[in-house]
Amino acid sequence: MVFTYNHVTTSTGATTSFTFSGEAIGAEASDRIIVIGITARKNGTGARSLSSATIGGITATKHVELQNSGDNSGYTAWISAAVPSGTTATIILNFSASMFRCSIGVYVTTGMNATPTDTDSTVTDNSALNLSYVDGGVVVGVATSIANAAAAAWTNLTEKYDASMSGDTTYSGAQSAAQSGSGTLACTCDFTTATTPSFAYASFEPAAVGSAVQQSLMLMGVGN
Repeated sequence: MVFTYNHVTTSTGATTSFTFSGEAIGAEASDRIIVIGITARKNGTGARSLSSATIGGITATKHVELQNSGDNSGYTAWISAAVPSGTTATIILNFSASMFRCSIGVYVTTGMNATPTDTDSTVTDNSALNLSYVDGGVVVGVATSIANAAAAAWTNLTEKYDASMSGDTTYSGAQSAAQSGSGTLACTCDFTTATTPSFAYASFEPAAVGSAVQQSLMLMGVGN
């Protein structure tokens, strides 16, 4: 499995629908899956959720999301879609109500199972969440704090981006190395200033290559 961070893009406007045009998604591949970590800030009060999303016109699957319950608070999510064609794509996020200060961290993958091994989320800063993984798997995290220049410190994940926008919102994303064997990875993110934050994690695994029995039969020439 190849799992590569590509870039992060932001939009500061207040809207229910964010459109990110011409986003780089790497080289074409028949098994390419684009994985996106999302952060946003709730515009006002009330619950929020991601109603739908598309990547290059292809409907994306939402794997995990979490909105902090506070007013004007942080939101995080992970989505993905199989996008075999094109080197750029328009990414559209549709929310249930108005959001602003949105970021998308774009990861390009091949040889990956479209279904995550595990997901988890929290609104508690510096809270360890144990993400299950399998051999060759990768864990990713995304986080936001509604504070300016609130630098993020990640544990067991390597930071890929950490920045602020509009003077009041910090967003960050991180990724683990490929894991050996199977187990759990204790992941934390600690903001220097944690104001109504949100944190979301997902663990992804290599695509299935067949059961041990099937592989044994192939080696014996059965069914060839």
